[in-house]
Amino acid sequence: MAAVINYDASMENTIDMLSMLSENELAAVNAVIKAFVSNSKGGSTFSAKTEQQLFEKIDKALANADRSSYIDSEAFEKELLEEFGA
Repeated sequence: MAAVINYDASMENTIDMLSMLSENELAAVNAVIKAFVSNSKGGSTFSAKTEQQLFEKIDKALANADRSSYIDSEAFEKELLEEFGA
């Protein structure tokens, strides 16, 4: 059976989360969204993915975390801001 999604609650939760972000964090989110939209037709990192592809990426991320193979979120944010000029 397919999961029932309460879009009103999801939207409200999203708004709540975004309202807590600083201007720099919002700029980083905006840059990622722009990259996703502009690259959604190609095979880029930000292209649209199926549920199965998302689960595969999550599994890979968890495996990387287990191996301590990841970058600091603040360093990543700085990299995004530098790359996208936000």
